[in-house]
Amino acid sequence: MRVAAAAAIIAIVGWGGETEPPPAPVPVGCGADMLVVGGECVPVAVGAGMSEDECADGFVHDGLDACQPVLPDAPCPAGEIAVPGMSECATLAECGEALWGIIETDGATQYVDAAFAGTSNGSADAPWTTISAGVAAASPGATVAIAAGSYPENVVVTDVITLWGRCPELVVVDGGSGTAVEVSAAAAVVRGLQLGGVEGLRAAADAELTAADLWVRGDARGVLVDDSAATVTNSLVQEAAELAVLLEGGSLHFDRSVVRDALRFGLVAAPGAGAAELIVTDSLVDRATRVGVFAQAATVRLARTVVRDTQPSDEDTSGIGYGVNVQSGAQLFIADSVVERNIAIGVRVNASHAQLDRTTIADTFPDPEGARGVGIEVGDIEGAAEMGSASLRDVVLVRNADAAVRAFGTVVEGEGGGAGDTAPRAEAAQADAAAFG
Repeated sequence: MRVAAAAAIIAIVGWGGETEPPPAPVPVGCGADMLVVGGECVPVAVGAGMSEDECADGFVHDGLDACQPVLPDAPCPAGEIAVPGMSECATLAECGEALWGIIETDGATQYVDAAFAGTSNGSADAPWTTISAGVAAASPGATVAIAAGSYPENVVVTDVITLWGRCPELVVVDGGSGTAVEVSAAAAVVRGLQLGGVEGLRAAADAELTAADLWVRGDARGVLVDDSAATVTNSLVQEAAELAVLLEGGSLHFDRSVVRDALRFGLVAAPGAGAAELIVTDSLVDRATRVGVFAQAATVRLARTVVRDTQPSDEDTSGIGYGVNVQSGAQLFIADSVVERNIAIGVRVNASHAQLDRTTIADTFPDPEGARGVGIEVGDIEGAAEMGSASLRDVVLVRNADAAVRAFGTVVEGEGGGAGDTAPRAEAAQADAAAFG
């Protein structure tokens, strides 16, 4: 049964470290319309959850009390994406029929074609054969147009130019043991490329990068934003072995893009020389390993985004596949989003603050040992300067294996929304503490 508490603030004290306390005994006589809080039964009122007109663009009402994303039923093929609102997968960019596709060119354009044989001067009739040569010849504000081909090089952009490939299906920049494309200039643009190597794309300190229509397959790191400002849109970051997207100081807006099959972490934000702010809009984080979205002492804002199917790593025994995990004074804001089908914990807030609005957290599965399966867990680390806290407004939590919300040594505030259909594990039929809107 789905239930909701009205404007409740519940403070629970008693967790002083990283080790999870033993589950509280279940009081006798708790009915279907009650929650266990601090070992006692607390009555709640039946709630209606989210109404149909509260569903954001890209989401539809499930006919009960939650909003679900519009996405294809089957996984997208390699090199294609779907974000909330797309019922079918799509390629990242049109390739066109011409040698340089639909790239917008002018008299200042430098042309690159790896297949050209002859003396190069950067014109359409005598293009450069490497991207680096085109970059070196480009004047500020110029476009470097890149034809189909494989380009095994480390491209460094130090001026205000646009790198524009015909399309990521056909233009592959392989950085080998280095970075495929590194940008250290203000107002540089990179688009229409497939990027590989140890690191796909890097925005170095103080850079301003706009990236679009990219397929990034960095062997270790896909995209790194280092104390700079970057926007990534309509792009796919796939199969990075360490970190798919890493923000270390500065700001990153990840928009209408997909992180898929990251082999360690999906999106990560942490301070560098300065503070870090990660904004994720209209995007999908799908099948990451260990953590879909992680932040430490950083600000993260998710809107109209889906984080799902995070899996445990074969390299450790923790068994975690958290959807979202923030800690050490992070600030987390999630609105109009869905966090579903993750392992152990959907959203974990540790010595940080979270605000969730009009969001569904569903189908959190137990870890491989059958433990946990919690929609939202809020706690504080021993000695932390700031106690963990969470504010939930119109949040729906359903079918989480162990508990809707667990809180340790922290404060959870809820208003509106609903929770229910929790399937508790045998040894702990209810959470130690639960509070939700």
